[in-house]
Amino acid sequence: MRGRYMLGILFILLGLGLLLHKMDVISIGQWWPLLIVLLGLYQLIKGKGASKGGLLLILIGGFILCKIHGLLPDDWGIYIWPAVLIIIGLFILVDGLKAGLPVDNRDHVDYFAAFSGVNARLQSRNFKGGSAVALFGGIELDLKNAEIAEKNATLDLVVMFGGIDIRVPKHWKVEVTGFPLIGGWDNKTDYTPLSGMDEKTLRIKCMVIAGGVDIKN
Repeated sequence: MRGRYMLGILFILLGLGLLLHKMDVISIGQWWPLLIVLLGLYQLIKGKGASKGGLLLILIGGFILCKIHGLLPDDWGIYIWPAVLIIIGLFILVDGLKAGLPVDNRDHVDYFAAFSGVNARLQSRNFKGGSAVALFGGIELDLKNAEIAEKNATLDLVVMFGGIDIRVPKHWKVEVTGFPLIGGWDNKTDYTPLSGMDEKTLRIKCMVIAGGVDIKN
């Protein structure tokens, strides 16, 4: 649930900042890009495959901060193309580092994708659930080779202006509940229990705003 908590905290901080700004208690006019930087830092550290999106948010937030505080030279426009080349190089390095990552075998997952995407293949034989947050981005979770620890596991999903696709084995029963707003979910799974095995249930709790969640086999 850490991704959900982080997103909730960011919205609370933004709301409090705007409220105090309207009350002339503080002025956030010059510091609001710090929220973009903090969001990028969180995704860079905890994004689990969405490093490029985190890096991009940090660069965007940092640029806006420098522009607001007059830290850029007057002729900053001539540096755009060298900066773009450097950013492309950084993205290539991030992709190179990510290419060597093993298959995810964690029992609990925590994915966060903002303005980017995550593609994860899970093979835990003791899967207990976790959380995933897609904010202006997408997440693909492949659980076909995973197995639920006991009788059930729970996934908490938050989608805002994005989407999450989940693939599960046919012998998992999927139960979806949540709060849809200008969006929703589609459970396309075909439940086929295995003989001699206890029923395995994946419980998915969603908050979907202007997005979608798709679950299938």
